[in-house]
Amino acid sequence: IILNILSEASMNSLETMKPFVLIINVILILNLLVAIKMKISTYFMFGLTGVAVLGGVSVFAFPPLGEIYLRNIIVGLYLGLFIVAAFPPLFKMKPFTFEFSVKDYPKAITEGQQFLKINLIINYIWLFLFAVAIVLTKVQYSSDSGIQTIIAIVVPILLQVIIGIPLTI
Repeated sequence: IILNILSEASMNSLETMKPFVLIINVILILNLLVAIKMKISTYFMFGLTGVAVLGGVSVFAFPPLGEIYLRNIIVGLYLGLFIVAAFPPLFKMKPFTFEFSVKDYPKAITEGQQFLKINLIINYIWLFLFAVAIVLTKVQYSSDSGIQTIIAIVVPILLQVIIGIPLTI
């Protein structure tokens, strides 16, 4: 979100954004390394960090792609979330929702097939919500770029709060 606001303020100037992209990528990579060292690994950490770092690398290595990334940072966020929801089930791994729900139930329940199936359903609901969020961030709500940025950030969050959280519960 910080990069999105800075990008809008600099009118998507690639050269102006490079120092900010570098600082944020260094912080993300350090955070990832510390988390790995502490044996804290989540799909979110890898998915979101991966998309952000790849976007950051594109700013320096492939400037035309980097410009697209900077103009669509929030889309990148939801793309990372979409990847987090989409890929684990494709590779027969537990869905990202599993790591949240497993804390609330005894091991006898969490090791059952029914628990996994319920988590897959919830995972696919979130997958759909993240896909819709990608689209909603690109909808033109206002001709004013500041208002557009705020609405494009708030609308997908509202969707997730109003639909995603209650369905998950």
